[in-house]
Amino acid sequence: MVALVDSMAGDHPARPVLVLSNQPGAGGLAKAEARGIATAVVDHRAFKGDRPGF
Repeated sequence: MVALVDSMAGDHPARPVLVLSNQPGAGGLAKAEARGIATAVVDHRAFKGDRPGF
């Protein structure tokens, strides 16, 4: 994720706007926040086997 975000610096036409995880302690969330990218956590347990719904 960091390499992808870093590759979008400068005049790259795209920018990451959200890093999403189902693990609140995922290291990528802190790395995204440090770069000013919004983050969110989705609790996968609420979907109880509904993978497409998740």
